[in-house]
Amino acid sequence: MIASVAPSVPAYFEMASFAQMEQFLSGLGFTAAGETAYGAEMVGQAHHELIKQEVELWPMITSSCPVVVSMVEKYYPDILPHLAPIVSPMIAHGRYLRRRYGDDAFIVFIGPCIAKKGEIMERAAPVSFPLKGDW
Repeated sequence: MIASVAPSVPAYFEMASFAQMEQFLSGLGFTAAGETAYGAEMVGQAHHELIKQEVELWPMITSSCPVVVSMVEKYYPDILPHLAPIVSPMIAHGRYLRRRYGDDAFIVFIGPCIAKKGEIMERAAPVSFPLKGDW
C-alpha cells in the first residue's frame, strides 16, 4: 500500500514534518507515502505549458477542485471547451506513484475532501494531460 497524503493531513495531526507522517503510516502497514503537493507541482507546470501553447482555450478555466469541475460540467456545459484538460494534483500524484511502484501497488489518497472520492471514480480511466519530464 502506497499513500498519497494531502498537505492538510500532517497539519491536522500537528506533525512537524512529513517524516512523522511516513513513520505513522508505516506503522499502519503502508510501504511508502508521498506528498500530494508533488502532484500540485506537476499540475502547475502543466498549466504553465498549456497557457503558453493553447491560445484557443482563452479564456481558460484552471481548477484542480473536483467540485468546480463538476459544476462546470453540470451547470455550465457551454464553457467546457475553456476548462483546462489537466487532471488534479491527486490524480497526477497517483499516476506518478503508479509508475514508480508498479501496477501491483494499492494506492490510497488520504485527505479531507469528500469530493475526491467521486473524482477518483470518474477519472480512473487514463486521461492525457500535458506534463513534461520524468514524473
